[in-house]
Amino acid sequence: MKGRGVSAAEDDVITYYLQDIRRIKPLAGPETTELFRRMRDEKGEFDEKAKRAAKERLIKGNLRLAAAIVLKQTRKGLDMADLIQEGSLGLMRAVERFDPRRGYRFSTFALPWIRFFVNRAITAQLRPIGLPEYMHKRTRRIREESLRLLCENEKADDRKIGERLFLTEAQVREGRRAEWKVVSLDIPPDNRSTVPLREFLPDTSWSRNYPDNPEAQFFNTLSLGALHETLARLPERHRMVLKMRYGLDGSQTYTLEEISRRLGICREAVRQLENRAVRKLCEMDQRLSA
Repeated sequence: MKGRGVSAAEDDVITYYLQDIRRIKPLAGPETTELFRRMRDEKGEFDEKAKRAAKERLIKGNLRLAAAIVLKQTRKGLDMADLIQEGSLGLMRAVERFDPRRGYRFSTFALPWIRFFVNRAITAQLRPIGLPEYMHKRTRRIREESLRLLCENEKADDRKIGERLFLTEAQVREGRRAEWKVVSLDIPPDNRSTVPLREFLPDTSWSRNYPDNPEAQFFNTLSLGALHETLARLPERHRMVLKMRYGLDGSQTYTLEEISRRLGICREAVRQLENRAVRKLCEMDQRLSA
């Protein structure tokens, strides 16, 4: 167990556990079939104690399989004891679901169940912010459906994915956001720097926490004045679209559809007006910077 990023105490516990399960006699094929027959007991030949004993023997006889899958994980920072427990839970689920009449070997059937429980636990351990189980399932379904749409040469947008998975667009967006990577502000932005990421971010707390600060009021007034002075140079419709689109006059922001209804023009015309207004602002900024 050395070199897997576990503590000495945890290493001792896992070593003892592995030694313990090695003492359990492995199951042969005919014995496995007989134990499943007892556990299922379709003819009513066995009492509850015998059925529980058969199930327990099936689980114990395959604990090595679950442990072997967990021990293949070599990433540092993983709680191996928890992973072994999750692997055992996956094994128990496989024992409950297995049907020997289908002709499969139990180990072949159990592998996907054990891996599913172990991988789910790894995902939960590696995420700084945990997600509930339903969100894990939703993000996985969204990811799979996105890949399926791309393979079909279709655009994998939120509306299309929502229609296929019977989800709203808001639920799809929420699922996508749940997969965003969380970055610590205490680490450097790259390997070439030793300065933490937080040092590169502007500190706006002084203006937010102290609105009566004269310095904050001065800079806010200066910024608003420069903004309105720049907007005044734009044609009226361009100015109106930008103000409504980005809430530049202090009011709420509006969608293209809402602006089109207010101005009595089509949605595409609003989009073109917005693009032209932004281009004009960029040109003005370039002239002032030259």
